[in-house]
Amino acid sequence: MSRNSNIKVLIVDDSRTERFYEEKALSGLGCDVETAVDGTDALKFLLQKGPVDLILLDLKMPRMDGHEFLAELRKNCDLRHIKVIVLSAQTEEEVMPVLKEGAHDYWLKGSHVVVLKSKVSNLIYMIQLEKKLERIREIAKLVLDDEDCE
Repeated sequence: MSRNSNIKVLIVDDSRTERFYEEKALSGLGCDVETAVDGTDALKFLLQKGPVDLILLDLKMPRMDGHEFLAELRKNCDLRHIKVIVLSAQTEEEVMPVLKEGAHDYWLKGSHVVVLKSKVSNLIYMIQLEKKLERIREIAKLVLDDEDCE
């Protein structure tokens, strides 16, 4: 079993070709990868199947674009914790505002894929640390609750 097999990633991109390459870039990281063609499909997927750990999100898509999707994601209490890396062919100056909209990072399409892998790996590491911390909190709560009974 790979070390990231419990990490779920959703790739949201309207381009079949881009989805293929983005999924291929993640293949060596050992994550469970799902795909959606736009924000509407991604939101539907998340509401039906439950949250994922990380979303790779294209900005320019039909029906619901990346900006609209981010706004919907951050409004939903069950989904707002999901880490997001925005993918875009725009310039860095045009993409940077998504960080204020709730994205955790961005990757400019056409940049070296090693950069994307590194960004994903860093967020996976953060996600794993957050999961460990949550387990420690649960154990501490059980121990403290048990001490109250003595």
